[in-house]
Amino acid sequence: MSSIEDIVRLYRTNEINEEELRQIRNRLKSDEIFRCDFFREKDFQDTMSCSFDTQSYHKDVKVLLSIKRHRNRLRVRKFLRYSAAASVIFILGLVASIILQKSPYDQSKIYYADNKDILECILPDSTHVWLNAGGTLAYKYNDGKRLVQMKGEAFFNVHKDKSHPFLVSSGDQTVEVLGTQFNVRAYPTDNIIETVLEEGSIKLHIKGRSIRMKPSEKIIYDIEANTISLEPISKGAYNKWMNGIYHFDRSTLENILCVMESWYDIEIDRGSTNLPNVSFTGSLNHERGLQSFINILENVLPVHFIPIKTSGRIGYRIQLKENQN
Repeated sequence: MSSIEDIVRLYRTNEINEEELRQIRNRLKSDEIFRCDFFREKDFQDTMSCSFDTQSYHKDVKVLLSIKRHRNRLRVRKFLRYSAAASVIFILGLVASIILQKSPYDQSKIYYADNKDILECILPDSTHVWLNAGGTLAYKYNDGKRLVQMKGEAFFNVHKDKSHPFLVSSGDQTVEVLGTQFNVRAYPTDNIIETVLEEGSIKLHIKGRSIRMKPSEKIIYDIEANTISLEPISKGAYNKWMNGIYHFDRSTLENILCVMESWYDIEIDRGSTNLPNVSFTGSLNHERGLQSFINILENVLPVHFIPIKTSGRIGYRIQLKENQN
């Protein structure tokens, strides 16, 4: 069962043993990307199966239409016969349309933004998303809800639909939306998740706590300390990265390194160095290049970026200035 197509086909036809079934269920529970791929392929195969059955319906309809009309029958009987055939055709067509009908929301899709690239995409529900370099986003529709799992950073312009809530999850945090514009920054190697609301209203759910945000507010969730802080921000400051300008507002060094790695497709070795507890406020212009930004950081932060050899990518090692000879 090497390919996802084979896995789904054998699963649907019950051609797998108990051990293989157990492995599939474990992967469905633990692997979000496999889960999305699995159900997307299952939906496709289910649809193809329905399409096959519909062809048999059309064949039956053609048989009905090929019934010879005997001239010696009364016109009334002809009319009744044709009406019955038309009714059957209508019913079969209605059944086929119901079988094949599928909500445009009811899709599973996965989006990847390559390092150094920003991906602009439209989700199946017409939500507009900008996914920052190195990010991953998985969309699915379940039980009337539009569900998104993400890693990295993304800006959402959510399609308004009060009857189908839009939920964005990053680790222990979930953003509940009806229709709005907001930004989420949640890099796996960073210890904080930042959520910025541009327009509308969202409700943030974090480990049993619920917070309703207003426009031009930022919430910082510190994962290790399990703390939540709220602060005002300038409108538009946190979506400039979509146009190649990244804004840092008292950002930690670890957060800055995460952005650099994804934007420039580089590898930064932290080693055993305890990163200094410093913050940085400023902007990174992607067009000015990596070295320009490194020069700025080395001028304002107590670190050096030492070039190193890596497997296929540009690499740097962080060195504290006070440790230099």
